Amino acid sequence: MFLVCAIAHEDHSTNYRSKELEVGRPTSNVKENELQQKQPRIGKTRMALRAIRDFVDRHLIAAATAGLIVGLIAAIAGKAHVYRVTSGYSQRSFILTFESEPSEDALLDAVIYHEPLIQQKSDTTQAWRRAQAEGQQLRIKLDSSRSILVSPYSPDHDPDEIFPEGGRVTGIWLTQPSTRTHFPAALVRVVYFAAGFVVAAFASLLLYWLWYFLLASLRELSLAVRRPVRAIRDFVDRHLTTKTVLAVTALLVVASWIYPPWIIGSGRNVSHRWFSFSTRRAK
Repeated sequence: MFLVCAIAHEDHSTNYRSKELEVGRPTSNVKENELQQKQPRIGKTRMALRAIRDFVDRHLIAAATAGLIVGLIAAIAGKAHVYRVTSGYSQRSFILTFESEPSEDALLDAVIYHEPLIQQKSDTTQAWRRAQAEGQQLRIKLDSSRSILVSPYSPDHDPDEIFPEGGRVTGIWLTQPSTRTHFPAALVRVVYFAAGFVVAAFASLLLYWLWYFLLASLRELSLAVRRPVRAIRDFVDRHLTTKTVLAVTALLVVASWIYPPWIIGSGRNVSHRWFSFSTRRAK
């Protein structure tokens, strides 16, 4: 009796465990399904990160290196003395660059060559130098009361023109320090470096993409060329058999016997056969 009760108890515990396992299976299946759904996303994310890392390792570092080299060259070789000048004649502003600190004469010549209202620039440059050597002043008349003084700026010189009779014409310097802005050389070199870096890096990346697409287009072109060549080769392999060669050769022999190519234009009395059959005996 005791054995029967023990066996029944074991069967009951076994059934209870199997029910627990059956109840626990749906939870594990849900987790497995969630993991299976997350795996493609994780794989895509890893592939994207790997592609970004490969791009950085291969191309971005090369672009940065090219940018650093070009930026340093631009910062060293670029003209560091940069001025923003407003002309007293046309009131237009433009940028002037110099390798070293310019004198007033050099600034005046540069303004003359950039001034759109002065047509004969070389003649004007020679004229103000000649006038200065003779102790005179070169002026461009605006109206009856104003004129442009084409001469290097001098703080000790009055730009106005005073007549002995008491008349006066207001003179305006073509260029003077108050109408010029001198940018610091260090700032200019930093700008040169940044511009060279950006341009070189962008150009290297652009060349890489152009080379990539060029290779792709060349691959497509080669495939497009290979297809007809392959088709011709297959056609020749299929049709250029031994029987075809023999038949074409026989036809050519017969055609050359009937009308050989070397008698074209030789007259009407020429035999149209390169050999003939005859039963006559020679006398």
